[in-house]
Amino acid sequence: MKKFILVLGLGIILYSCETATCTDNGKFTYNSSTGKCQKCNGEEGLNSVDYNEIRSTRNAECTDLSNITLVYLLDTAAIDNFQEFGYNILQDYNFSGCKFDSSALFFNHIYGANFEGADLRYLQYGYAYVTGKTDSFTQLPLGGGCTTSADSCNCMQ
Repeated sequence: MKKFILVLGLGIILYSCETATCTDNGKFTYNSSTGKCQKCNGEEGLNSVDYNEIRSTRNAECTDLSNITLVYLLDTAAIDNFQEFGYNILQDYNFSGCKFDSSALFFNHIYGANFEGADLRYLQYGYAYVTGKTDSFTQLPLGGGCTTSADSCNCMQ
């Protein structure tokens, strides 16, 4: 009976330790070693847009931002006299691993963002500055207008 209790106790401890290491809450996070967005079980993918969460945390890590107007990641209700093309600023957002396929940013700016692993190739932008941290997996806008250093980009169009 003692062996059974010992084995059962050991099994519970091992199970508890194994499940405790997976703490991504079902969300994809950026793996800077591979440049991929993954859950802790290794599954690759992207998170859906959660405007409320992004507005409150400025964290859009591994989010598919395709086909959205990026200025609406701001809490527009909190901006006096908000105008969609009003040179608003998205400051210090985490866009690591994000996909920007046909995302729109016109007459607005992104400053100091984390673009590590982000795919900005098809970002649609104009009369805008886009600046932030990059890594070797970051893909810059195809339209040009970017200068880069070892770990950052400055894009203007």
